[in-house]
Amino acid sequence: MTSSTSEWPFETELSPEKIDYQSRIFARHPLFRLLNFSEAEYAYGFCRFGLPWQEQLSNYGQEMHGGMASTMIDTATGQAIFTALKRGWRLTTVHLDTRFFRPFREGVLIAEGRVNKWGRSLCHAEATLTCGDEVIAQGAAIYAIIPASRRVPKQDAAGA
Repeated sequence: MTSSTSEWPFETELSPEKIDYQSRIFARHPLFRLLNFSEAEYAYGFCRFGLPWQEQLSNYGQEMHGGMASTMIDTATGQAIFTALKRGWRLTTVHLDTRFFRPFREGVLIAEGRVNKWGRSLCHAEATLTCGDEVIAQGAAIYAIIPASRRVPKQDAAGA
């Protein structure tokens, strides 16, 4: 299957088969397994998963490292987009913004990502991280939507 950039890259609904496929990919992802993310829940344009407090992901045992919040926001938003992405397409993060409101020190941090703008070549999504009733962080991401057959060019050491 060849994907054309003029083709709309998204499905119109989330099928049970796609949920099953996406759940299996999430469960096998090496980074998600390393970080101990909980099993994800999906709806069309939506993803939710959790991360239990882990001292090894903290700043000297005090609070979770901010990079973990950014990783969770990137994961939640990307997975939300993936719920609708047609076969033959992939996504890559082009912008990620994280705003921190309070530290995460114990419990389970829940990430919820939602798509808020679908586009043929760019897609925008937002995520909120909560622990109980407390908002810990929020963020937004923009993803490039590209045919799976197209490779992103590597930059040389000079960045050219």
